[in-house]
Amino acid sequence: MPGTLTRLQMEGEVLDNLVRTGLLTLRGSGSTLSSRVQTWLNRAQNKIARRDPYDLLANISTASTTIGQASYQFPTDIRSLYTMRVENGLQSVKLILVQPQRFDYLVPKPNEITTNMPRYYIPYKTRDCFELFPIPDAVYTLRMRYSAWPTAFTDDTSVSDYTKLDDVIIYYATMYGFMWLQELKDSRFWQVRGDEALQEAGNPERDAYPDWTPIAQGFSTNPASPIGDYYNDPFIKENP
Repeated sequence: MPGTLTRLQMEGEVLDNLVRTGLLTLRGSGSTLSSRVQTWLNRAQNKIARRDPYDLLANISTASTTIGQASYQFPTDIRSLYTMRVENGLQSVKLILVQPQRFDYLVPKPNEITTNMPRYYIPYKTRDCFELFPIPDAVYTLRMRYSAWPTAFTDDTSVSDYTKLDDVIIYYATMYGFMWLQELKDSRFWQVRGDEALQEAGNPERDAYPDWTPIAQGFSTNPASPIGDYYNDPFIKENP
């Protein structure tokens, strides 16, 4: 559920916090406070997103593979990838993450290996893309579950993606405003208010499901997923 205050309403509250002494003067950049508030509101959202316990925005994305194509793009708003699955009718396989350096060591020439249903993915953060291995031999559905960066405020009626965190966004935006004005004592005051309000909010996504009970399970850094000619899989052959 999104926030309740629009960007315009939050801008008004931030400016009210900042102009207690009439500080609507131009700064070195030639900007006024009112022209900078949108930037501070977006920074405030990203500040919340960078706090690991408050990784709140879960999302799901679906795409299709192309026969013979190895590389694909991540969703543009992706923050952290939870799972990636490849689906073919009733068959669904959770892909295994392989780091690029290990993949290049085991599979120096992936194009020379017969195409098949993918079982691994190799992420490249700097290019916001990933490779599939084996290279797809058919059109499959890719389903990704991930946490997302918040949507930036773009117009006066925009609302935050976050649930019940409008006050936190206002406090942090005010903090950035006083930082811009080089009023560091005031900036610190609003940062503390934002931190306290965020801590009070808890984790709405997690707390919304109180009947969830995590159970510890064993794990492996390289779980095998035998499919077809698994004995030709370089990752399985590595661990006899």
